[in-house]
Parts: sequence; C-alpha cells; structure tokens
Amino acid sequence: MNSAAVRAVPGYGGFRAELKRVHRSKWESVRDGHLFATEAEAKVAAHEALLEHLVGDKIVSTGFRAERQPAEAAAIFRPGKRPIAVEVRRP
Repeated sequence: MNSAAVRAVPGYGGFRAELKRVHRSKWESVRDGHLFATEAEAKVAAHEALLEHLVGDKIVSTGFRAERQPAEAAAIFRPGKRPIAVEVRRP
C-alpha cells in the first residue's frame, strides 16, 4: 500500500529534497533537484511540497475530491441492471 513520505538525500554539495505522493510509488524530487545546504532545510522543503500536494489537490479526509458534484447526481452503473443511487452521509 502506498503512503506519503519525505526524505533528504545527500548529494555532492548539499541535500536533495524528495517526496513520495500518496497515489504514487516513486520518489519525486522537489524543485527540480535543487540542492539545499542542510538536511533540515531539505526536509522542510519536502514537507511543504507534500502539504501543498495534499491541500492544493483538494484531497479531503473522506477520500473524495472537494470539487465533486452532490451525491444526488451520482449513481453506480452495472451493465444490464438498474443504476444504484449513491448517498453520501456526512457527520
């Protein structure tokens, strides 16, 4: 199962910040491989990029994207059978 993570990778002349997104399994470089002077700076940049990804893509705790239409418009379609209406209950 994929999980979000950040890391600082030592390189020649500094540290490279990398993050692993929730829906991907590969590590991605932050700021196109920009080198940071310290490991702490690289980790902070990676955490900021991960936070921007989670908040900027409108991923919310329920797993739905924030821009989705109301549940009344949604339905599950099965070939050859009636569609099942979808109801989302929020606490």
